[in-house]
Amino acid sequence: MWRSIKAAVHKRSASKRREDGEDEAAAPKTSERLGLFVLSNGELNEDENNRESSKVDVVAIHGLNGDAYNTWTHQRTQSLWLKDRLPKDLPGARIYTYGYPSHLLFSRSKAEIRDYAMKLLVCLNSARGGQEKRPIIFIAHSLGGIVCKQALILAYRNAIYSKILESTIGIFFFGTPHRGARGTPDMGIFLGNMVDLCLKGSGSRPFVGGTRSDLLAALNANSPTLRDVAQDFSHLLDGLQIVTLYELEEKVPLGRLVRGFYFACPGFKAIPRE
Repeated sequence: MWRSIKAAVHKRSASKRREDGEDEAAAPKTSERLGLFVLSNGELNEDENNRESSKVDVVAIHGLNGDAYNTWTHQRTQSLWLKDRLPKDLPGARIYTYGYPSHLLFSRSKAEIRDYAMKLLVCLNSARGGQEKRPIIFIAHSLGGIVCKQALILAYRNAIYSKILESTIGIFFFGTPHRGARGTPDMGIFLGNMVDLCLKGSGSRPFVGGTRSDLLAALNANSPTLRDVAQDFSHLLDGLQIVTLYELEEKVPLGRLVRGFYFACPGFKAIPRE
């Protein structure tokens, strides 16, 4: 089953976006895409009734500057692969997408990674009420991988959410800088501060909020946040199947200094994606 899951995650084409298990429901407005949303409720159609069903919960967590829907949507076709393709490869799976404030510019949010992780646990615990033993697979992109790891650490420390950790069988990390991104956050923080300064100096009022230099700082190669998360998460690896993937193509400007070493989850081999 793990091979089919692994193959399915690489398939990024899908058809129309839909939300909350209602076939014709549109995705919520961008400003409302915070929290946990159901993309597939796991119900089998007539064609799938004779196939082996996958009784798992798949939870996708977007990354820095991401969105619960747009991160997983093809820009040209506007198709959401988590909703339309993945359920076909994993019939019977319930699929969720989790959104949190990750935008770097003009953000009102003051919450930290720990806050996003705790809200994920609260939402997921509520959604899984009565089915706590159902296996969980996380799909996490960029900063979302750190949120995912922090959530499992909190689940280990809090008996209320312990079933979430016990039920987690695998995690796919897409471009998650487990060891930080050397040099990149410092440049991002500098640019962010410059934007703040220019807006204040010009007296512009079209935008509300500031830049999230704290999120960038958390991704620094020397970040205490990443160090603590990595150390605590290393004690939770028993029984987990983990796949870490990263791009070989350089991303300009903020991604150009990130190397494969920083994407490697300690104890597991990272897979470059050409």
